[in-house]
Amino acid sequence: MKKRILILSILLLVLLNSINANIAFAGFGISPARVYNDQLLPGSHFEQIIYLVQSKPEKNLKTTIEIDAPEIKDWISIDLGPEFTIPAGSQQFPIKVLVDVPIKAEFKNYSGKIWVKTMPVSEQGEQMVTVALGAIISVDLRVSSEMVY
Repeated sequence: MKKRILILSILLLVLLNSINANIAFAGFGISPARVYNDQLLPGSHFEQIIYLVQSKPEKNLKTTIEIDAPEIKDWISIDLGPEFTIPAGSQQFPIKVLVDVPIKAEFKNYSGKIWVKTMPVSEQGEQMVTVALGAIISVDLRVSSEMVY
């Protein structure tokens, strides 16, 4: 009787483990993880490409960008706008961060963050109930009077 209970317990354990075998969480990240330039002049323009990377690009991803950089929020924009959709099948999706330094910017260091938030969208276009994935891009800029040749 004890042997039978042991065998049934082992079979139950194997069955439960095989049920959970297909559960996996998709990964999402960015590369590079920061916008950096220490040689900006007042009135200058700077662009940097950031790749939004996902491990399982099976669904369209509604993407929202929020710029959290109080001193320089007006300087920063994204080429695709604050909201866009990453199409299914795109494992690496480039966005361009644009920085336009005002002509009257002070000579100093500026920093902030860019929040990238994603949410899968179903084939019908509505958002699904799921875990939202996202990433943070650090922003480190320096405005100086030094000319670099």
